[in-house]
Amino acid sequence: MTNKVDRRNRAVPDRRQFPVIEGYKFLQTIARSARSEVYVAHSGELKQNVAVKVLRVGPHAADEGEVQRFERERLVLTSISHPAIIDIYDWGHGPDFHYIVTEYFASGSLELRIRNLMTVHDSVDIFVQVCGALVAVHGAGLCHRDLKPANVMMRPDGRIVLIDFGLAKTVDSGTMLTSAGEIRGSPYYISPEQAEGSPVDQRSDLYSLGIMFYEMLTGTRPFRGSSVVAVIHAHRNNPIPTLPAELSRFQGLVEGLLAKNPQDRFPTAAAALAELAKMKV
Repeated sequence: MTNKVDRRNRAVPDRRQFPVIEGYKFLQTIARSARSEVYVAHSGELKQNVAVKVLRVGPHAADEGEVQRFERERLVLTSISHPAIIDIYDWGHGPDFHYIVTEYFASGSLELRIRNLMTVHDSVDIFVQVCGALVAVHGAGLCHRDLKPANVMMRPDGRIVLIDFGLAKTVDSGTMLTSAGEIRGSPYYISPEQAEGSPVDQRSDLYSLGIMFYEMLTGTRPFRGSSVVAVIHAHRNNPIPTLPAELSRFQGLVEGLLAKNPQDRFPTAAAALAELAKMKV
């Protein structure tokens, strides 16, 4: 992994579209929200394109909670070194923004691949890779809490990389990760317990993985609805769909990931991999 350098005094505010950070030539905006942006920039030091995630701070910008999640993501990324976890190169802040510099993935995300339909072989391959990444994340005592295809990036050689650890939290036995009534994560991929604001652990990530695996295999999500409330209701109450006959060998694996009660799911990503190993794929 590239040495990480905290250059807190390099950033200065900019009145143009792009922020100004010494050593980076900004090329384009690839994502934007009310308080943050993600840019592609060229690093003069690394001599390659990188992604720069910027969080706006100050009046009418990010609140303290968002700043804490941004900082949490940086700390998480600097604490885990694994080929399937996004690499962080640099970070710092200016008078009105914080920034993190990471790998840039020109090949896009798993979300794009699913739209173009996937073979069973590719679905299984990516499932195995994501399981391996979760073994590393969970082994570090963390729960990702926002696992979804848009947060699984693709390298040109087909390897995957997990990104966006802003919601990740440490898991200790008996520790509540989500405050009562707090709901964070993507509605289509969120576990029933996370949607309810109940305590979650790594099995919540396995539920999200189950949703992704079903979607990779079939091209559709198992639980849908016309609103966020309807989707969450489906997670809680709808039965796990039956896979088409040609995919029936994966039904037990999907059910072990998508059980409504966390205690009925596979206990670990390694256990899910062991179940897959029993199948003829």
